[in-house]
Amino acid sequence: MLKAIQDFHLQPARLGSCDDGSSPYIAFEPHNKNLVFAFGEVDLTYNQTYYNLFAPLLPEWYKEGLGGSVNFEVELELESVMPWKFPCATGNSIQIKNIKILKKISENPSQKKDYEDNEYYKVTLNTSDNYVNLRNKPNGKILAQIFTKDKENIKLINLSNMLWSLNKISEWQRQIGYKQKLDFEDKQKLGQEWVKVLYFPPNVQKIKDAKIGYIHKSQIEITPHIADFY
Repeated sequence: MLKAIQDFHLQPARLGSCDDGSSPYIAFEPHNKNLVFAFGEVDLTYNQTYYNLFAPLLPEWYKEGLGGSVNFEVELELESVMPWKFPCATGNSIQIKNIKILKKISENPSQKKDYEDNEYYKVTLNTSDNYVNLRNKPNGKILAQIFTKDKENIKLINLSNMLWSLNKISEWQRQIGYKQKLDFEDKQKLGQEWVKVLYFPPNVQKIKDAKIGYIHKSQIEITPHIADFY
């Protein structure tokens, strides 16, 4: 089984720290649980063939940057397995080839309870106004008014940290093989005036009832963007 995972318990990718790993990532689990050496994180980067296989099968919620996993049954050939060990974690880095997707087994979008208060994604209202507008795009149509009086009963998740891009390629695309030239000066998503968020209104627990939209950064407080950590 090959799993495409976006885990909001982890930090965004490429922060340069091994603390509990980073997200998103691709994991491999063989059906034979005795093959302990073959469990690990799979490197699909910079191979457009992989991207062309997996991208059409990923649901829109995954491409929007929401948390959860999409699981595929595959046949593949292991090319190499490289164990690694750091003071904070251990694991395997796996290279594969000759992959064949048999079927998509399941997709499991995260619910509100799955988004813990990880500082890298935390968004809090920071305004003297009575409400802030959630818009469908920067300066776009208003989807909802988020009232400051409700700030203790809502949850706002920073999706821009999961969708940060290099040369307009989002991290999930890079993880499944999209080829691109890296340019660490590119801040096309992170430097914007608008922040993409996931909004759980008061008393909403299910992802189907949440909203995705944009809030102007002048009205919220967020963790500094990833580029600040280099």
